[in-house]
Amino acid sequence: MGDQRKSAFRSLVFPLVMFFFACGVCRAWAQTRAAEKHFQRGLDCYRKGDFHAAIEEFSRAIQINSNLPVRADRDNRSPMIHPGVGSDADLELILIADSFNARAYYNRGVARRAVGDLDGAIEDFTRSIRMAPDMAQVYINRGNVYQLKGELDLAIADYSRAIALDPGSAAAYNNRGLARRNQGQLQEALADFDKAIEIEPDSAEAYSNRGAARYESGNLAGAVEDFDAAIRINPFFGAAYCNRGLVKRDQGRVEDALADFDRAIHLDPRHALAYANRGLALFTLGREMEAERDFQTAFRLDDRLRGPVERTLRQIGLQGSPGQRKAQP
Repeated sequence: MGDQRKSAFRSLVFPLVMFFFACGVCRAWAQTRAAEKHFQRGLDCYRKGDFHAAIEEFSRAIQINSNLPVRADRDNRSPMIHPGVGSDADLELILIADSFNARAYYNRGVARRAVGDLDGAIEDFTRSIRMAPDMAQVYINRGNVYQLKGELDLAIADYSRAIALDPGSAAAYNNRGLARRNQGQLQEALADFDKAIEIEPDSAEAYSNRGAARYESGNLAGAVEDFDAAIRINPFFGAAYCNRGLVKRDQGRVEDALADFDRAIHLDPRHALAYANRGLALFTLGREMEAERDFQTAFRLDDRLRGPVERTLRQIGLQGSPGQRKAQP
C-alpha cells in the first residue's frame, strides 16, 4: 500500500561470519594473540545480542592488530615495511594480519548494521574489501546496507560483484532481485529470483520475493503459487501469509484473504500491515466496525500506514476495488 508497498518481502540477511583466526605465524606475537581474544569475545557478544559490546571488542582487536611493526597500504593493497623491518617473515605477518583485520572489520560492520549505524557499516565493509577483495559475502552485506539506504545502483553493483566472485550465491541473486524490483525492473528481478530458486530450491524468501514481483507484474495466479511454496517451506512465514492474502483479496476471494491475514496476525501480533490489510478486506465486506478496530491497531503499531490506508479507502469507495496493485512488506 502506498509508500510501504515497495519494501515487500525484503529478506536482506546480515549473517555474522564466524571466522576463526588460525594463528600460524602470528602466535609469536603477544599483541596478535590478544587481538584474537578480543575477536572471539566480539563473536560471543554478537551471539548474545549485545551488539554494542561486540563493536567494542572488534574495535579493540583491530586496534591491537594494527599496531604490529609492519603494516599494509590499505588503499593500494601493497606491503609497506617500517624502517628496520623487512624480512620475509615480516611480509608473511602483514598478509596474515590483513586477513585477520578484513574479517574483524567485516564482523564489526555486521554489528554496526545491527544497531542501525548504516554509514559505519558501509565504512567497515569497504575497509574489509580493500584488504580482502575476493570475499563475496562482504559485497553482499555492503549491498544490503546500500539497499536499506535507498542507494539501489550501488547495491546492484555490489551484488553483481558478489555474483562474479561466487556464481552459486543464492543470496546475491535474491538481494539483487529485490533492488531491481524496487527500481521497477520487474523482468530483471524475476530472472534473479528464478536463479536464486534454482540454486537454493528450499529458499522461502526467494519464492516469497518472486511472488511479490509476479503480483506486481499482474501474474496473480503465479504469485499465489509462489506464496504457497514459501509457506510450505516455512509454515511460520507471516509475511507470506499477509501477501498471499493481499493477492486473494485482489482476486475477489475476500474470505480466503481474511484467513491468511488472521494467520499472519496469529504468527506476529505486531504485524501492522496484516492488521491494515485485514481491515481493508473487512471494509470491502461492509464490516466497517471491525475494519475500524484493525485500522486503529495498525496505526498504533505503525502510524506511517495511516496515509496509505486512507488513500486506499478512497480508491475502494470510488472504484469498488482494493486499489493499486502493489505487494505489501
